[in-house]
Amino acid sequence: MSADHLSTSGEQPVADDDRQRCAGCSCCSAEAPGPTEGTIRGPRLVLVSMGLFLGPIVLAIAGAALSPAGESAQLLGALGGLAVGMVASIAIGRFVQTKNDV
Repeated sequence: MSADHLSTSGEQPVADDDRQRCAGCSCCSAEAPGPTEGTIRGPRLVLVSMGLFLGPIVLAIAGAALSPAGESAQLLGALGGLAVGMVASIAIGRFVQTKNDV
């Protein structure tokens, strides 16, 4: 390993004596921890993110489409679908997070 390391932004090198002064700091890319074994990466990260974002939107649209005729009923259906989607996304997000923490 060379005496100089690039910072995470890649703008300026960080000398070894600077690294010793800020031991425990995560600003230097040489000191930053790598991904852990259970970290979601790649295509799985994209799919989980899309599901957590698009799920409530799809359920809001479905709630509006399945509600009886009338603007107020459709609004309540959309808000109900959005609420169910948000609760489901939070639950799924916590499940995925705790599954990866193990």
